[in-house]
Amino acid sequence: MEKFYCKNCQKIFKAKGKKKEWESSIFGKQWKLVAECPFCHQECEEYRPEISKKGKDFRENSCPLCSLGR
Repeated sequence: MEKFYCKNCQKIFKAKGKKKEWESSIFGKQWKLVAECPFCHQECEEYRPEISKKGKDFRENSCPLCSLGR
């Protein structure tokens, strides 16, 4: 069982996802897991926690020589 996030309800839930496939003119064949929200019955995508910006800033500024060209 995977975790999914409903943008409508703003809730995280566990469900068995279904593979949704489509063809992109740029990237070719694409797919993602989707599931129906048990609360509002809308199609939802997999839950992905946000990446902390604090960690990103630290990596960008960790080397003084790398940041000279910016």
